[in-house]
Amino acid sequence: MNALLDAVCNEPGVERSASDSRSRRGWPSGFRYAKSPLLLLSTAVICACSVSYRPVQESSFDRLVNEGCARKGDRFAVTAQVNSATRETIVLWDGYDGARTVAVRLPEEGFGSRLKGVIGKTKYELGVERLNELRASGAPVEFTMRCEGVDQAPATDRFSYMENGNRVHFEY
Repeated sequence: MNALLDAVCNEPGVERSASDSRSRRGWPSGFRYAKSPLLLLSTAVICACSVSYRPVQESSFDRLVNEGCARKGDRFAVTAQVNSATRETIVLWDGYDGARTVAVRLPEEGFGSRLKGVIGKTKYELGVERLNELRASGAPVEFTMRCEGVDQAPATDRFSYMENGNRVHFEY
């Protein structure tokens, strides 16, 4: 690395003796002291990038009903049918047993979304309308959820469904 830095930092056409200090060999002033923070910064960036990414895992509706959310921060996807949908909550069921339902929370609307609701429909209103249409048709819907904590309803931030052979995604 020193040879590379020497090649980049030395002035062309200037001969230096082997006894010259680094500050005289064309190194940027203070570089010797800047190497440690640069090394620490690059190590921190590499470590941050290598933090284990855990993709969304497919989960069964039965596991969600029986176990609920196990750990805060877990992300998973569940395919189910919509029993009811409002602006705050979606109730899911498996399509067979009406007593086996799970309530899922929607993210809270932000200020911009509420402001847009004054002049038109928000994505929350459009999403609820589409979910109620899917409920009426009995179509299966895949929800991506995250656990907010043990004994709390999971929160969903997107759903997808099949329409005319194509997968349609909706994200809040």
